[in-house]
Amino acid sequence: MIRVPCPECRKAEMTVENGMRMEMTCPNCNRAFDILAFDPPENTGCVTQNRISDTDPACFDHPGKRAEHVCDLCGRLICPLCAFTIAGRRICTHCISSRRNGRPILPLEHRRALYDGLAFRIALWPTILFYFTLFTAPLAIFTAVWNWRKPSSILPRTRIRSIAAILIALMQIVLIVILLIAIATAIRQYGD
Repeated sequence: MIRVPCPECRKAEMTVENGMRMEMTCPNCNRAFDILAFDPPENTGCVTQNRISDTDPACFDHPGKRAEHVCDLCGRLICPLCAFTIAGRRICTHCISSRRNGRPILPLEHRRALYDGLAFRIALWPTILFYFTLFTAPLAIFTAVWNWRKPSSILPRTRIRSIAAILIALMQIVLIVILLIAIATAIRQYGD
């Protein structure tokens, strides 16, 4: 059991079970509030247990403490004091407070579609299979243009693949048009 003073009047003390969330009303000022209280960690007697050396990573909020965890949401290095385990994930106090303020916590991205590379491959496939050029050239242009503003990669990348895909696809379309004109002209000449 933990004794907690009223946050409004600071006169009355209520007892709360360790780690339990409870709705309480102060007997002195009649203010209702939620309490979530934890006992402080026990002192192990080892003062140097969490001190930092020159080679250890430092906690983001406590530069003198050694970081033992990484926040699963933002990637900050955090000490055991700053690390909370929620639903099996380690979360820092900054992410918890951003959730409390109404800002959504974005999940950490592990993969992202690389549409520029997809458009480039679609534009190059007809070099192997010429007969599909009629379909793949417009598809490559559509893929490159439609996904132009989407994030291309977690790491910075240029749009050179998208530009190359558009140029290659345009050249393929021009070659198809020239080929069709040449075929139509040959048919007209030899057909007469």
